[in-house]
Amino acid sequence: MLKKLNHMGFVEHKKYEDIILTPKGYEIAIGVKDKHDFNKNFCKIIKFTKVIIEHELDPITITQVKSLVEFVKTSPHHPEWLKHFEIFCHTRKHECEKRDYKKHTSHGE
Repeated sequence: MLKKLNHMGFVEHKKYEDIILTPKGYEIAIGVKDKHDFNKNFCKIIKFTKVIIEHELDPITITQVKSLVEFVKTSPHHPEWLKHFEIFCHTRKHECEKRDYKKHTSHGE
């Protein structure tokens, strides 16, 4: 396998020596780790213990779901969260930071 990865330009490796990722290999490895982290975080939010979905989704879909995961993990509770998520996807800022949350809830949390 290392011989194949070396031939494909993903690693630099000589027998009995260290394995070094090439820039091309590093880029692929970061993408794989990013997909793994997304899958793990998304599954935590939806309460699944293990689901393998990153190989089945379009990259744009993965980006949007990752945005949702980030939004849900960092957003204060708010009834307009879906509209806020749409804004968040474009700006990476929470819409509710612009106002005093306590004034807009019935229970003052």
